[in-house]
Order: sequence, then C-alpha cells, then structure tokens
Amino acid sequence: MKQIIGLILFLIFLLTIPGQADTGKVVPLTQLEKPNSITVDKEQVYITDQASISIHSLKDFKLKKTFGKTGEGPGEFRLLPQDKIGLRIVVDKDYIMVNSAGRLSVFTKTGEFKEQFNLIDPVQFLKPLGSKFVGFKGISYDDILFIAINLYALTDTQPKGVKIEKEIWRLEHYGQMDRIPDCLRLAMAVKDESRRGALFQVYDNHIFIEGNNDEIHVFDAAGEKKYTIRYDYEKIKVPDSFKQQVMAFFEKRYPTIHRIAQHQGKFPEYFPIRYFHVADNKIYVLTFKTRDDKSEFYLLDVKGKFLKKVMVPFAEAEFLLAYPYTINNGQLYQLQDNPDTGEWELHIHEVN
Repeated sequence: MKQIIGLILFLIFLLTIPGQADTGKVVPLTQLEKPNSITVDKEQVYITDQASISIHSLKDFKLKKTFGKTGEGPGEFRLLPQDKIGLRIVVDKDYIMVNSAGRLSVFTKTGEFKEQFNLIDPVQFLKPLGSKFVGFKGISYDDILFIAINLYALTDTQPKGVKIEKEIWRLEHYGQMDRIPDCLRLAMAVKDESRRGALFQVYDNHIFIEGNNDEIHVFDAAGEKKYTIRYDYEKIKVPDSFKQQVMAFFEKRYPTIHRIAQHQGKFPEYFPIRYFHVADNKIYVLTFKTRDDKSEFYLLDVKGKFLKKVMVPFAEAEFLLAYPYTINNGQLYQLQDNPDTGEWELHIHEVN
C-alpha cells in the first residue's frame, strides 16, 4: 500500500512541475538573418528572410533550398526601403506565390521560377482564390480613409496585371488625418500588420475577414457573404499601464500621431481579439490574455462553434510585436531570436 501511495504522489509531482506539460521542440536555424514570416504545409517549411526564401523539410527541418534576391529580373523581388513587412508568400498545393512591391512572382514548390508580372494598381497582398485573387488597398471617400478588400481577376492584356472585379468588404481605417478613433487598434495595425494577416484569410475557397467588433465575416469564392461568426470572448479590461505603453510608442516613433492621440484619441474599455488564423478546419483566435509566457487561443470550427481554449507558449519580439509565427497541423511554429546565442530558432508547440 505504501508503494502505491508513493507512486501516486510521484506522478502528481511530475504533473505539477511548471512547464512539464508542454516542453515543445526547438530547432536551430543558424542561416537566418532577419526573417519576416513563416509558412508551413504538410511537407515543407517556408521562411522569408528579407529578399530571400528558404525551404526546409518539415520532417527533419533540414534546409532544402534558398532562392531570391532584390532586382528587376526574372525571379527577383522588389523591396522598398520603407517597406517594413518584406515579402509575403502564399503556399498553394502546386506552387508558391510571392508578393513584393508591385510585383507578383510564381515559383514551383521546389523554388524554381515560373512567371511574374507587375501590378500597376497598388494592390497589397494578393492571395489566390480559385482562378481569381483576394487583395486589399487603401481608398478615400468623403475625406475618410478606408481599407477595401476586393476580388481581383487577371487582365486579358499583356503585360499581365489584375483588375478589381468586386469590392467584398470595406472598413474605416483606424488612423484618419484629423482624428484617432482607437489608439489600441491603430497601434496594433502599425506594429503588427505583417503578423495579423492583412485583415483577411483565404481557406477552403472561402474568405474570412476581420470585423469591427471581434466578428469574423465569411464570404464564398464569388465574394458573396455567407455568415458572420460572433463569440462571447472573455472580457479583459485594458489597464492604464498598457495605455501608457501605447502612448509612449506613439511619442517615440510617431510624434504627430501622439499629439492627435493625446487630444482626440481613445482606448476601448476591453481588449479586442488580437489575430485569427484559419487552418486544419479550425479558426485559431489569439487573445491578449497571457500567463507565464503563454498566450490564450480560442479554437472554433469554421462555422464558429466553440471547441476549446488553450494556453500556448508564445514569444513577443517587443511590445505589441510578436515574433513571426503560423499555425498548421495542430501546431504553432514560431521563429525566435535567441538572445544568448544571437541566432534564430524555430519553436514548435502543440495548439490542440
């Protein structure tokens, strides 16, 4: 009997050791310099690093190929000095599509160049949707700035380009010339735009778009609205200390915005959802709730049914800026800069 009790106590001790439940996996990626994004499919890992893209095996994470550089030639990318986001890629079943400044480039899954065309219209971040594309651009109407998410089609003329076929959704930009309606959302957009997926995701021939009040609007491949997902997330108040950090960020980086925010800006009473990612027939919703270097994710099905909440190890590069990450295969893949070694690592944790 004493042996059985001792075994039970030992097992309880193991289960209560901090961090024991999720040690994750860490993979050194010493060749990276300043990675911007990470994308994962069933077989490979794709990492954008300034003007280059590296392809790694998902099985053992060995480097398979690195390609790309700045330039105007075939297979080369346009990067502007003021561009903070870098390359944006979409990995499809049969190809890799790369967005750079005013250019769309297509490669095979092994990194061989296929074709490219320049975009005259200032479209940002095109994602394929069947034979068409989804993208967004800034527009102005009655002196109000909007972000318009549109359905695009290829032009019939040469050289190739894209044309707007239909506006899908329009939302008022968080930063206007004469007012700052929401300081927190503006700071999120400025700091974390590349991680937030440009406000929309394309998955299984559907478009998932971020709404104004934590909704997710879902459209079909024709741009027709199908349904809206609403969920009663736990309300967490925005503390004064957080507001002070936002204002300090504006003061240091954007003095004009800081002056306007001081007089006309406001903060929401509660934190909004931070980001959502659609994969594995699920919607992974990242919130602002944190505990012990972990962040909270809500897991919903693609219709919006609640599945569960999980706390997952999640790293911040700096205030309001997460390290590059993605979710696929039920796992979170996040690139992190190791301060001790000065080298980049890939951290992998279960989300399910």
